[in-house]
Amino acid sequence: MLFIRRKLLGKDFRQAHTAAFACLTIIWIGYYMVTDPGVDVTNLVFWPTAYFLALWLIGFSVPRFFLKLLSQKFHVKVIYHLGIAVLFGIIHMILTDVFIVLIERFLNLPEHFILGNLPTKWLFSWHQLFHGFIWYIIYIGTLNMFYFQALYLAEEAKNHNLSASLSDARVKTLSTELNPHFLFNAMNSIVMQVRKNENSLAVEGLADLGDMLRAVLTTRDEIFISLKKEIELLNHYISLEKKRFGEKINIEIDCHPKILHYSVPKLLLQPIVENAFKHGINLNNATSVLSVQIVEKESFINIQVFNSSNEKIKWPSGVGKSVGLPNTVERLRRLYGADYVFQIKQSEAGVLIDITLPKRT
Repeated sequence: MLFIRRKLLGKDFRQAHTAAFACLTIIWIGYYMVTDPGVDVTNLVFWPTAYFLALWLIGFSVPRFFLKLLSQKFHVKVIYHLGIAVLFGIIHMILTDVFIVLIERFLNLPEHFILGNLPTKWLFSWHQLFHGFIWYIIYIGTLNMFYFQALYLAEEAKNHNLSASLSDARVKTLSTELNPHFLFNAMNSIVMQVRKNENSLAVEGLADLGDMLRAVLTTRDEIFISLKKEIELLNHYISLEKKRFGEKINIEIDCHPKILHYSVPKLLLQPIVENAFKHGINLNNATSVLSVQIVEKESFINIQVFNSSNEKIKWPSGVGKSVGLPNTVERLRRLYGADYVFQIKQSEAGVLIDITLPKRT
């Protein structure tokens, strides 16, 4: 989930992680000094100072392993996590002893051992790797607990929002699945082709329009459809628009076949591409560019729609304005809660709409 990813890899987690281990170290040092005022300070170098310092340092890697393996099957995750836990324990054991030597030298304390003797020490104290092994398991268990709690709360909020606005959402979906503006343009283009005796183009246009309407109607009760079907719908729409604009636009759609089985909200791309046609084609230029790129990135799908327009997108407001993009964002919010990203990036090169969604099969 994207918001979980942002939390575990962001600044807030790093600060909380550091604060937690600083507190653990201080608490243990305070405990020993209170319960045993004559405690040898050199013993505190190993426990808890070097011990927790090593654990703190390598602990930053645990959320990355957790997120990497999140989408794997259960038995695969168990095998990988057990292997990583062993490696985690070995690294923790080695770093702890190295930190002991460095801290003792820095503070001019009597040294328990020297760096050159560490390999021999590790050979006879290999059982200490179980410390890091157990800590890693605790880490993963805690992250799973927070993940499933967040997943439950997000699902509960999503179900509440969906059920509370079900009738209204269905009306909105049906009324905006095909923009009337697009239908009027398509029919007008076909009529103009007939008047110009371009009958073959008109027939092709009617066929594309019919295929698109048929595809929409046959999936009218589906909220999500596969990327394959979504791109087929988009191609029908693009074919109609290309008959209007001809060589004035260069269109590219890039989506690897291996991700076509993932699902996205139905008619997610059409209103975005329609907006690009509306704002991104300058009939005074030789050629405009419209590209759609869909890629898989770990546990989510990234969709980018770019058009070479210098026209700044103004978010519509008021009655009678275009509702394509706001409606798209509203649908994403209702379907994914906070677990999506929708950005509009505008520059001199053109306008890029960047959407990131969790994987859904």
